[in-house]
Amino acid sequence: MKNYVNFRAFLFIAISLILGVSIGYFAFMRDYLGLFVAIFLSSMILVVALVLTGNKSCRYKIVIAIILAFITLSGAFYFTLRVNSYSSNAISSRAMSVKGRIVSVTDSGDFSTCILSDVEFVSVGDFTTNFKLKLTVYDGEIPLSLGVGDIITFNDEIHSPPLIYNEKFSFYNISNKINYTASISADSITKVGFYQTIFERVSFRIKAVFNDGLNESERGIATALILGDTGEIELDLLDNFRASGVAHVFAVSGLHIGFLTAILYFTLRRIGIYEWVKVLVTILIIFAYAGVCGFSPSSLRACITCTIMLLSRLFYFKYDALNSLSLSAIVLLLISPFYVFDVGFVLSYVTVLGILLSYNNFLKLFGFIKWKKLKNSLALVVSAFISSAPVSAYYFSNFSLIGILSNLIFVPLVSVLFTLLFVLTLLALIFGGSSIFLFIPSLIIRFLILVFNLIDFRIFSLEMSVVKGALLLYYISLILASNLINIRLKTRVFAVIMAIVLSLISFITVTLVNKNANKVYIRGDEYFSATIYSYKDNNVLLLSGKQNLRSLSVVKSVISVSGVSDIDACVISSNASQSFITKLYETAPFSSLFLTSDTKNNLSVLESYLGVEVISVTPFDKFTVCDLSVTYNGKGGLEIAKNDLRFLVFASAYNEFSYAGFDKDVDLIIASTSHQEIYSYYSPKALISFSENSIFKNAEKEGVVKYILRK
Repeated sequence: MKNYVNFRAFLFIAISLILGVSIGYFAFMRDYLGLFVAIFLSSMILVVALVLTGNKSCRYKIVIAIILAFITLSGAFYFTLRVNSYSSNAISSRAMSVKGRIVSVTDSGDFSTCILSDVEFVSVGDFTTNFKLKLTVYDGEIPLSLGVGDIITFNDEIHSPPLIYNEKFSFYNISNKINYTASISADSITKVGFYQTIFERVSFRIKAVFNDGLNESERGIATALILGDTGEIELDLLDNFRASGVAHVFAVSGLHIGFLTAILYFTLRRIGIYEWVKVLVTILIIFAYAGVCGFSPSSLRACITCTIMLLSRLFYFKYDALNSLSLSAIVLLLISPFYVFDVGFVLSYVTVLGILLSYNNFLKLFGFIKWKKLKNSLALVVSAFISSAPVSAYYFSNFSLIGILSNLIFVPLVSVLFTLLFVLTLLALIFGGSSIFLFIPSLIIRFLILVFNLIDFRIFSLEMSVVKGALLLYYISLILASNLINIRLKTRVFAVIMAIVLSLISFITVTLVNKNANKVYIRGDEYFSATIYSYKDNNVLLLSGKQNLRSLSVVKSVISVSGVSDIDACVISSNASQSFITKLYETAPFSSLFLTSDTKNNLSVLESYLGVEVISVTPFDKFTVCDLSVTYNGKGGLEIAKNDLRFLVFASAYNEFSYAGFDKDVDLIIASTSHQEIYSYYSPKALISFSENSIFKNAEKEGVVKYILRK
């Protein structure tokens, strides 16, 4: 019998494990369609193992099928076990004394978000937990500087975030082992100690080198490139990188680990030591580097595949890249089954898998190109782009029209920059003199920043909606086109064309349907929210809450997320200074402005200065904005109605009561305050609460309100 499928054990095991985890997830979510699809695909894997693997004995095939079925069931059981572990350790709103060590800090202007590990609940029997606590710290009267390694204590009400939030699984919290949350003023925190792991100390020293040798904007790029931390890059610059399709260079992955492995191996070859010592030292260093970067899924994947490659070379085994990739996925899923739902994990594996399946085909397709390096680079970039772009469009709802071109131009430049930056940072750590060693990397970083400040790549970004069925068809076409499947050429071409055509029809149809749908794009925090309502050619910007240092960045972010370039009207439901309004106009030019009647601004002066119509809004008087019926409640809240869609927007200073005064029947609430207070007043079909740090990219009204979660 012909061998239709090139059977690879680790690949089939990895697929079975992923499908098993998916079965557990869909069963937990009671998503019966997803459960049916996952079970159907699992059955197809068993059929492939039993029928299509060619010249194998029947007993061999049955054994393989039984093993794969067991792995699938184990994946479902393992997912359920880990979810139950979270539920059994949850805390329901209890006042407690807490002690913990800070492992990450994110500054957001008026508040900081700290992640605590080694958490000890002092008031309830002095027990510790393996789970982490997310602490939101608000500015107090006495400035308090918090950093990684600080051991702190505080007393506050602790609760566990729900596993299902707004009908979505809390992937972010679970993937990061966050099972507890609290919010507190900085005045209520006491520092009681300090301890950093070796990885945290190295990361701290690297950041110190960047602080000494680079300016603020350069430091953000360098930190992202070396440590994979994009927190210091300005939001609009980072959004522009994403729109260009090259933001993946900031995720520590194969690009970084591969270069590091090559540098180490090349250097060690010059030293007269045993081969096994070279391999061992290289493996230890790349895993140590992954530790400094926080052991992200993409860095671990690259480390495991590089380790397998080095060991294969050492022991003269035949290296199989697909089996190596699959083995790394198995290891990571055994560490945490929730990686299946992590965007970084999915993008990393889909991209590398696409390269492995498509690279040789594109190499043949570009055979007419005589320059070998250009041909290889083009084949690599195109295979990576066509495999990652649909997943990226699914998660982020946009598609870069120049992704291939920008990757061809910038990835080689970034590769050179990474190599220089890594080596020279290491020398600066050893010898000092950061500004001297980092002079050349700083020039390259300045060039990158200049280019991305001059060119707005967002104009080349196409908003696209992708459904799971179309995504599945697309990747089936990639698999059919690869050498993984052995079928006749005519059959292969026909199957690939049909799968691609069906997926493209689905992409285009859903995108056109969604283009004419009601859309709500949202960014915000406990203090301030920026919402864009978009319907056909009408775009309204709704701002609510207390303006702070981060507010304009929030507005820039929601503009970038929505892809909206023309704002027809802006409604500000709280006091705003003239300087804020003028800066807002520079950030997001609008045709008309609606301000509350209690504002201290001179409306005629604003009209004259901005050159737009400025309208005063009084409490509980309905006014029309681009066919929207809007009501202001006098306390910072807005009610928006359009046909049968009705939603409320509240964002205010922490614990400020500002959401009363509207009818209870509502589709959607966007609020900064907690669920319990909101639900005591309203019965919304869905709630977006910034106090839970959830950010929704768009919401569509199709009979009922449907929400698409975007982290």
